[in-house]
Formats: sequence, C-alpha cells, structure tokens
Amino acid sequence: MTMPESSPSAAELGDLLARVRLLEDDLNIRTTVTRMVGLVDMRDWEQLVTVFTPTVRADWSKLTSEPAGEVTVEALVDGWRRTLTGLTAIQHILGNILVTVTSETDADASAYVHAAQRLDADFASSLWIVAGTYDFHLVRHGGRWLISAATYRPAWGWGNRQIMDLAR
Repeated sequence: MTMPESSPSAAELGDLLARVRLLEDDLNIRTTVTRMVGLVDMRDWEQLVTVFTPTVRADWSKLTSEPAGEVTVEALVDGWRRTLTGLTAIQHILGNILVTVTSETDADASAYVHAAQRLDADFASSLWIVAGTYDFHLVRHGGRWLISAATYRPAWGWGNRQIMDLAR
C-alpha cells in the first residue's frame, strides 16, 4: 500500500463533508417518511406526532371527501386514529423513495405506496388495497427532518372501500 504524496486540500475536505451531509440528510428524510407509515401501521399515535411539524399541509382530497388544507398535527393524527383504529390490520409499503434537498432547511420526497386495510367482517369483503404516490415537503427543525406537507395521489384501488366506514 502506498501513501498519498499529499494531504487533501481544504477545498477537497469541504467538498467531502458536504457530500457526507447530503447523504445523511437523504437517509434521515427517508427514515422520517418510512417511520410515518410504520407508526400509522402500529397505531402509535403518540410517536406519530413526532415526525410532523406543529401544522401540516395535508392533501388526501383525491382519496377522501376532505379538502386539502393546513391542520394541526394533533388534528391530523386524531383523524387517522378515528379512521384506522377499528380496522383489523393495516400495512403501508413504501418504495422508490426519491429525495431532493433544496436548501439547508427544506427538502422534498416522493414515494410509491401500497396500503392494505383489513376488517374482519362476516357480511362484507374484508380487504381494501389502494396504491399511489406520496409527495412530502420536509423542514429541518431542531436538527431533525419533519414533515410539513403531505399529499397522497391514488393510482388504483381494489377491494371493498366501504370497510373504512364500517371500521369507524
């Protein structure tokens, strides 16, 4: 093994550190959006609020009758709690997560999602699967990346969507 003839320059070290920070940001953003769906599936409502900013721009209007808008994180999570607690099982699977860090404090991420909801019911088909994309905006707050906006765009669904009403 040969030793390099000279040490890296300050500019080379600065470039290396910037690339490492970008990789860290990318990983932390992916972890935040993945953690969001995992906490929903586990119905860990207390921890779920920790991945969001105090107010969130939420848009599930293409899936539900709720209009897009700014909501408190507590209202967002409480709505999910009321809607999802009665289901027998929930599973979200994210894939193809793409991250763009736009500044020191802002980033965007998108992901494909498949969401399966199951309700054990003797009188109805018990499964509803919906797939589409999530678009997120995140902000760095206190050294952590938090979701400040989330939009869901369904692409297709299969099964009995009415189980969502029956589970309430």
